[in-house]
Amino acid sequence: MSKLSGPKILMTGGHLTPALATIEKLKSRSRLLFVGRSYSDSDHSASREHQLIRQAGIDFRTFNPPKFHRKPLSLNFVEALRYPGALVKAATIVRAFSPDIVLSFGGYLAPPIALAAYFQDIPVITHEQTTTLGLGNQLITLFATKLALSWPTPVHRSNAILTGNPVRSAFLGKPTKPAWYRSPDSLPTIYITGGNLGSRDIIAAVAAHLNTLAAKYYLVIQTGAGNHGANQQTIAAAARQLDPHRQRHVHAAPWFTAAETSYLMHTADLVVGRSGANTATELLITKASSILIPLPFSGRAEQLGNALLLQRLGLAVHLPQTNLDLLPQLIDRQLSSRPPPASSRLTSLIKLHTQAASNLADLTLSCAAAKNLH
Repeated sequence: MSKLSGPKILMTGGHLTPALATIEKLKSRSRLLFVGRSYSDSDHSASREHQLIRQAGIDFRTFNPPKFHRKPLSLNFVEALRYPGALVKAATIVRAFSPDIVLSFGGYLAPPIALAAYFQDIPVITHEQTTTLGLGNQLITLFATKLALSWPTPVHRSNAILTGNPVRSAFLGKPTKPAWYRSPDSLPTIYITGGNLGSRDIIAAVAAHLNTLAAKYYLVIQTGAGNHGANQQTIAAAARQLDPHRQRHVHAAPWFTAAETSYLMHTADLVVGRSGANTATELLITKASSILIPLPFSGRAEQLGNALLLQRLGLAVHLPQTNLDLLPQLIDRQLSSRPPPASSRLTSLIKLHTQAASNLADLTLSCAAAKNLH
C-alpha cells in the first residue's frame, strides 16, 4: 500500500473517467486503493481500469462481482447464485484495507463494496455522473453518507450535494498538439468517436461515406478498443479504396490519450460521436460544436438526455441512429452554421464541471475527517 499520510480511501465503481480525475486531486493527500475489474466485459481482455489505475500509481485490487443483465433474464439466475460469494469477498477486501471512507462511482461493481463498508460502520460517498440515478446508486444512496450529483437535477435526497462531473486535468489547461496531427491541405477537422469501446454503427456509416467526407475534411477517427479491432479494420478497408491523396485525409486509431482527445475537442471544427456523460461534459467544457448520436439502448435514455441538453445550449445537434444516412449532409450543414453566443447557463455549467474534481475530493476528505473525530 501507499506510504503517504492522510486518510485511507477505498475507491470503486464503473465510471472510470471521473474516478481518475478525482484521483488526481486525492493521491497527494491520502492513501488510495482502487477496487475494480481485472478484465473487460466485452472481450475479457485486460480492463482499461486496471491499466489506467496502475499507470496513475494507485494500488489496485481485483474484484469481479456478478453483473445482472436486462436480457436474457435467464442469465440472472446464475449471477444471483454468485452474489453471496461476492458479498463475502467485498467484506474481506474492505476489512483488509480498513479505509476511513469509501468513494463509489456507481455501476454493478460498487454495491457489494458499499454494503460491506456500511456494515463495517465506514462512511460511503457515491457519485452519480448522469442526470438520473443508475441502479447501483439507487441502492447505495439509501445508506450513503453523501450522494454527489453531477448535474443540477431535481433529485430529492436529503444526502444529495451538487459537485459536478469530474473532468480529467488534460481538458482544463492549454492543449498540446499531438506529434502525429497533420491536417493536409488545411481542411476542416472532424473528430469522430464512439467512446472507448467504439461504435460499430457510427464507424459503418463513416466508412460508407468515407470517400465523400475525405474529399472535404480531415477525419480523425477513434475506432474503439472493442469488437476485437473490427472497427479499425472497417475504416482501414474503406481507406484503401480511396485515392492516395484522400488517404492522407484519414487518421484512425483505436484509442487516443486524454491529452490527445483534449486537443481534438478544443481545436476540431466538429465532433461526431455518442453522448455519454463524460463525452457530454468534455464537449461542454471545450465548447466544441458537435453532432451527437445517442446510444439507442442506454439506461433511462441518459444519452438522449445529454444530447438534447447540449442541443439546447447551442453546442450540438441531435442525430438519431436510425438516420445515420443523413450524416454527410448534417456535417456540411453544421460546419456552415454560426455558433450562438454563450449563455449564462452554459457558463455556470462549465464552472461547475471545471471545479468538480476538487469539489468531490474535498467532500471525501471532509467526510473522512468527520468520521475520525467520532
